[in-house]
Amino acid sequence: AVTAAKIADAVGLGKIGQVVSTNVSAVDVSTTSSSFSDISGFSVAITPTATSSKILIIVNASIGNGTQTSNNYIRIQRVISGGATTSIARGGSLNSNETGSMYWRVDQGGQDDYNVHQEAVNFLDSPSTTSATTYKLQWGTNAGTLYLNRAGDLAGTDAYAHIPCSSTITVMEVLA
Repeated sequence: AVTAAKIADAVGLGKIGQVVSTNVSAVDVSTTSSSFSDISGFSVAITPTATSSKILIIVNASIGNGTQTSNNYIRIQRVISGGATTSIARGGSLNSNETGSMYWRVDQGGQDDYNVHQEAVNFLDSPSTTSATTYKLQWGTNAGTLYLNRAGDLAGTDAYAHIPCSSTITVMEVLA
């Protein structure tokens, strides 16, 4: 019997065309900027094979800030070669606030400043291009220093105190 799944399989609908990933394990990447700025090394490029393709973006970012009550924010940007730069996977407008893809606040009075926050976003983008497209992360904070792959405060010297992490951005082309 002919089924929708067999037809989709025969013509290639919904298949993954390509997968590209960047893993960042460096622990010396940081910022004190209150404006969005690029996270060094945290980007990935893909060239879609068709304008109808969608790009599935999977981000896992390990980030710390040692300053209590700091507001910390991340956004994903799409940069099309020879074209526009667009912030994607953002929240809706609230008052006159900036919009982003991820946000957290370091708790006051607790041990949150010793934590590495695991921020994750999955987003299905429709870039409508066959030009090389880069997806990158930008970050900012209103106080202290943001660190990639480590806690903001480092205390203790035993082997299991403040274990460094890694961060990954993966993109997959989903064929139409």
